[in-house]
Amino acid sequence: MNGFFLGRYWRNGPQRTLYVPEPVTRAGANSLVVLELEQVVDPVARFVEHVRISHIVGWSVLLAASAVAVPAILLVLPLIGLWGLWLRRTLGGVSGDCHGAGIELVETGLLVAILVLRHL
Repeated sequence: MNGFFLGRYWRNGPQRTLYVPEPVTRAGANSLVVLELEQVVDPVARFVEHVRISHIVGWSVLLAASAVAVPAILLVLPLIGLWGLWLRRTLGGVSGDCHGAGIELVETGLLVAILVLRHL
């Protein structure tokens, strides 16, 4: 997007959505280049201005239910917040690769927290 690499996707998942950091966009026309190595089924890029509230509610319910079994999972909230804050300050937002890296970092942080809490 305007020369900024957003990340990789695959129409079959898991990466179907790429996030465009606001500083990457320009007023007026923007340029989006997609390198498609397979057959193009739907050659249209769709942009939304916000996250779907149903996704937030669904993941919040799942987090609350999981916290009953494994309380350490509540550490996901500050881990995600800190990662997002760091990305905003250093890169201006989240790209697809940053999103993937964030998933790996949060998973690692949770596994460490679970191991530490089990030995206390």
